[in-house]
Amino acid sequence: MEKILNPQHLDDLYSSGLTDETIRELGFYSGTAAEVHAILGFAAGSGLIIPYSDTGGGEPFGRVKPDQPPIINGHSAKYLSPKNSIGRAYIPLRTSEVLEHPMTGFLITEGEKKAAKATQEGFPCIGLSGIWGFSQNHQLIPDLMNISWEGREVFLAPDSDYSSNPNVKLAVSTLERWLTRLGASVLVVRIPTFGDNPKVGLDDFLIASGPDALRQLVEAAKPSLFWEIEDITALPEHKRLKPTQRLLEKLADMEPIEISPWKKSCHEKLGISASDFKAQLKVARQEKQRKQTLVKELDVAKTAEGNRCGAEREAAELSRQAIDMLEDPALLYRIGETVHQLGMAGEDENIHLVYLAITSRILNAPISITLRGESSSGKSYLVGKVCQLFPPSAYIALTGMSRQALVYTDESYAHKTMIFFERPGMEAADYNIRTLQSEGRVIFWVPEKDPVTNKWVTCKVEKEGPTNFIFTTTVPELHPENETRHWSLSMDESPRLTSAAKLETAKIYESKAESLIDNILVWQYLQNELRPLNVCILYAGWLSEHTPNKPIRMRRDFSKLLALIEIIAILHQHQRYVRKDGILVASLSDYFMARELVDKVFQASLFGINEKVKGLVNGVRSLYEKKLDRGDQEPSVKPLELAPDLGCSSSSVSRWLRPAIEAGLVEIVSETAKGRIKSVKPGLAGKDVASVLPSIEDLAEAFPELASGFKAVHPVTGKELTLKDTAVVATAENNILAGL
Repeated sequence: MEKILNPQHLDDLYSSGLTDETIRELGFYSGTAAEVHAILGFAAGSGLIIPYSDTGGGEPFGRVKPDQPPIINGHSAKYLSPKNSIGRAYIPLRTSEVLEHPMTGFLITEGEKKAAKATQEGFPCIGLSGIWGFSQNHQLIPDLMNISWEGREVFLAPDSDYSSNPNVKLAVSTLERWLTRLGASVLVVRIPTFGDNPKVGLDDFLIASGPDALRQLVEAAKPSLFWEIEDITALPEHKRLKPTQRLLEKLADMEPIEISPWKKSCHEKLGISASDFKAQLKVARQEKQRKQTLVKELDVAKTAEGNRCGAEREAAELSRQAIDMLEDPALLYRIGETVHQLGMAGEDENIHLVYLAITSRILNAPISITLRGESSSGKSYLVGKVCQLFPPSAYIALTGMSRQALVYTDESYAHKTMIFFERPGMEAADYNIRTLQSEGRVIFWVPEKDPVTNKWVTCKVEKEGPTNFIFTTTVPELHPENETRHWSLSMDESPRLTSAAKLETAKIYESKAESLIDNILVWQYLQNELRPLNVCILYAGWLSEHTPNKPIRMRRDFSKLLALIEIIAILHQHQRYVRKDGILVASLSDYFMARELVDKVFQASLFGINEKVKGLVNGVRSLYEKKLDRGDQEPSVKPLELAPDLGCSSSSVSRWLRPAIEAGLVEIVSETAKGRIKSVKPGLAGKDVASVLPSIEDLAEAFPELASGFKAVHPVTGKELTLKDTAVVATAENNILAGL
């Protein structure tokens, strides 16, 4: 039966500048729903069918432009390929004739109609099914592998968004690198943007400007790195950092002799000195190695899900999505929401602080945390859920460790978080852990037998940090040497949260929990996009003058506050100002978010009590006053009386009362011969439990230049706030604290 083209599809082909002769020659036709189903292997309605030339006597192949594009992975699918098909290149008939002559050059572009238009106008051209359509399973697709590349001139002609789209640039440079290794001479044709169209394709350009204009572009073609340097040069200084890093990552793949001309260009056009170029290239090589490690991890994860996409294409897409997340002002709020979707109820501040602590591993002074709570309160569960947002290479999870295990293992600890699920499992290694935390390394002299002389000799073993730690524990206090090195967080053990936790568990068993594998992979890749930039906190000196000087542990806690502001700024580096010298400037928003998350932790450090102990103190005071009101002469409160409201045993109440007793907030009335608490009463020490950190309003008043246009998204509520809004919130919180 004769193939026909309906008016809609014919107009579509005409809009790409194709003539009736070209349309007939290439066999475009309108397909019914049944014909489309037969080609694709699945239903997609009717559409324009694009037949591919038969390059080896195989099964007929075609792609479809559906009349009603389906939504796949959240995007409109303008073109569809057959189910489970091998990647194909679109090679018009006249281009296939050129390929028989090994020394004849041609163009490669994205899209069948663009390739058809270029070939029609005398520019032999191959069309890819997408910007990454040249790759499948980490290698060139068969149609391209069958071409003789040695000595051939090839011109890559991406759409005009090549200048601004990092994913397009990565795909173009990858194809350029692969074809160069096969012996081709590869250059990139720069198609300009014109009019109101932000994305001009090869066919659009030929229609608007004609073959002679394209011929001039081909003559002016350059290697991709040339165009990247030109694009960076056109950017303002504060926007050059990220594209320069991408450029250096590509240079890191090259041999020293290949790098030399680009080193000169970077100096002349970007002002990068020889010493800076060498240092930045070294960092880029390290980052490249880190990305390759993550790509392998992602490939393994995707294979487990039955998806064997090429790792480079997958990494590029994940990078794009990760950068979108990093540019979201509500980034911290999204982190909490994602962990909640994974099945964690409540614990908003703890979720964010654990996430930021693990992220801080990239700093030279990372943050360590102890997460306290009763057995079954969900401490380890929370940490485990947060860890899902990180690549496995970011942390080392353990349940125990012998005394010298840190010294003898081959594991690298540098810029990693060590997580101990239940602290008693690491007490034997306590000293080495403290040393690694405070000194940034562990140095040990150990006896070893020389395999040659068979004599015992003393050898030095050195393990480098920096390394931070996360402990989970049921004890209310750690050894003082450990306590001052950590921020102490407490789990919410209220019946309300228990109910919410049970509901999340029920959802899992009811199969209502959403699968987040793709989203998790983006979160993991997000860590790979973070650069450990040096951060300038302009208001650090002011904070030092407006925070308490006692107790002595405030020296360490103040450093941890600055580290928290620093890592929040780094997490938001795509939204912050970066100076010409590469220094990232922390904003007032970074302090606001840090304060909202850690204010209670600072109260615990200053007063020696946390939220759980504070609740016990309030419970003791309430019961004591009730007994006074009913006429008791010397009232006291027993641990057993406090247990029901707190949802724990009397022995747990006794254990958590100890810090309150030491702080003078509670006094012992009677105890057993073995020192077990029998009854207590309110202490005489009056403690002001108001906020110990300066308000954002006070900071804004001191730094009006930073406060201009202040907006921040609350990390827990997700609400966008101005300085006026934060004042209202602060007043409400102070009223609540005064009531306590």
